[in-house]
Amino acid sequence: MGNESRILEELKETMPLFRQLATNDMHLALFSRTEVLGVWKADGFQIDFVQVGETLSASNPKHEFVLNAMANGSATEEEAPEEIFGIPVRGKLIPIYEDGQVVGLLTSLVSTKEKVRVGALTDSLDSNLIESLQSIEEIAQGATDLSEKLSNIHTTSEMVRDQADKASKLVSAIQGNASRSNILALNASIEAARAGEAGRGFAVVANEMGKLAQVSGSSAKEIDTSLTDIFEAIKKVTDEVTQATEVATAQATETDKIISTLEDVVSWANELSTFVKKS
Repeated sequence: MGNESRILEELKETMPLFRQLATNDMHLALFSRTEVLGVWKADGFQIDFVQVGETLSASNPKHEFVLNAMANGSATEEEAPEEIFGIPVRGKLIPIYEDGQVVGLLTSLVSTKEKVRVGALTDSLDSNLIESLQSIEEIAQGATDLSEKLSNIHTTSEMVRDQADKASKLVSAIQGNASRSNILALNASIEAARAGEAGRGFAVVANEMGKLAQVSGSSAKEIDTSLTDIFEAIKKVTDEVTQATEVATAQATETDKIISTLEDVVSWANELSTFVKKS
């Protein structure tokens, strides 16, 4: 190859050793300005790139970025899609200088298939976690709303209990009045009997008052029984609402904890996705 290309000859001799020392599985290729000087294939993946002795041509997409890198004269790193080499790869292109001139190029290609797969998985994980977080937030909001509604029901139940208590006191007053009216009617009947014929009309009124007092007392007793049943029902509803409120509050608290944990997981997933895309 002559004295002017000795560095390429030396690289060609040392590339197998370099290939063994490399920690990453990579596909290496060495180029002169016009042809492929050497190819050292990766162990874990196969790509359709170039063959030794192949002449470089600007019309070949696989050669184009090689020729461009030599023309630019600076090291570059590029991602190549699966359509070009059969699998997605990341390539480093390092121009070889001799006496201040670019005499060739060294390329190293590593498969990014697993990176792409992991990236897709992390993106999917990120998306699923965000959806889960949104769902949990909706559940948390529902639990909070339920707790508020149950609290309102509890307040309403207490108001109904207060009103029923007032009604019970009124019924007690009616029962007391009915009892006194009954006594008055009985006394009036006795006085009417003493008055004889003159008190007969008054006796009829007293008798009717007695009947009315008995009816009022009986009705008041029935109302009091109904109010007692209402009290029991309200107490049961209030107790159930209290328990349900405690459960809803506990659920809201636990859901908040889950949301906090999920927010951390989403943050970690975002960091993982960013790391995978940068690596």
